[in-house]
Formats: sequence, structure tokens, C-alpha cells
Amino acid sequence: MKSFEWLHPILTPHFKLDWLTKFKLKEVNDFQNQNNLQQSMNQSMNYINETMKNVMEMKALVWGVEENESKNLIGIIEVNDLDDSSTCVKFIGNKISSKSQKAILDRITPLLQQVGCKELAILSK
Repeated sequence: MKSFEWLHPILTPHFKLDWLTKFKLKEVNDFQNQNNLQQSMNQSMNYINETMKNVMEMKALVWGVEENESKNLIGIIEVNDLDDSSTCVKFIGNKISSKSQKAILDRITPLLQQVGCKELAILSK
């Protein structure tokens, strides 16, 4: 089985997608709290750990979205149901415009197809 290690970082003209472990815990916690996902620092740490466990077990892909200009964490992308006929791609955060979401999807769709994803169902939160 192939590792997902080659799937980070992913660069676009405006964003860098990287594992959540590449962001400071405080950044992830601040992002969660700004997006009505009220979390304590400990809950954020557990979220990051559980997320990376799922990535390492090849059950999911999760990237933090860093804006190139500001270097701020502005979103999280969760890709679940990797083995199903329809894979769910969820954008978390309201700072990624629809146009930017499409550009990111255009960049990651071929990569997701390489790991076996067939159809993508897109959700924004």
C-alpha cells in the first residue's frame, strides 16, 4: 500500500495545502474557534492527532489551507470515504471563496484520482 506522504505540500498559485501537523496548535485552535467549532487547546490537539492517525492509516486526507500572501491558516479540507464510489470533500472555513475552492479542487482532483477516488461530493461548512 502506498503512503500519502507524497500528497503534501500541495501548492497552488495562492495557497499551500499541508498536513495539520505543519501548523502551530494555536493556529488550528484559533481557526476552529473563529469558525464556530469551539474547541479547547486540548481538543484541538486531539483533533490534529486523530486526523493524522487517519491519514497515516490511509482512511482520510486532511490538509490545512495556508494563504500564500498572509501565511495564515484560512481553511481545512477533509477528504473522507476514500474507498467508496463517491468521495466526500469538505471545505471548512468561510475565507475560501467559491472560485478559490474550484481552483483547489482542480489541483487536487487528479491527485485524488491517483489514490483511487472516483466521484467527488463537495461540501462547504
